[in-house]
Amino acid sequence: MKKIFLTLFILFFLIASYSKAQSVRTATLRWNAERIFDATQGQWSEQATYIVTHGSNRIEWFNNDGSLRNIFQVSDLIGEWSNIGVEGYVQYEVSNGKYSGTITIRKEGMETKILISVDSESPTLLEITIVNTQVL
Repeated sequence: MKKIFLTLFILFFLIASYSKAQSVRTATLRWNAERIFDATQGQWSEQATYIVTHGSNRIEWFNNDGSLRNIFQVSDLIGEWSNIGVEGYVQYEVSNGKYSGTITIRKEGMETKILISVDSESPTLLEITIVNTQVL
């Protein structure tokens, strides 16, 4: 019985470690959020939403029901963050085909945030508070 428990514990630990030791540059990751701060309006809103990063290729932003909010093509990726389980950041230079901007993902302490800044007729500046991350 002890051997089974020990084996299961080690297996669980390895899976948990693997899921956190993902490089933002190469992995497909889902960043789940429940709050968004619109800096242009100075207002918080409770919104269940998620963002999927596909390595250094593209970023998709979804409503919680799975409908697509926006899709961004990545032209450049600044920063090296090889383990999402520890502090780090990356900044994507992006375009949605009409407007360009930056998307920054930063983890400090226990808090992870995504900052979206898009130049448009009415500029967008959002801070999205991440509640958890999944490896897809």
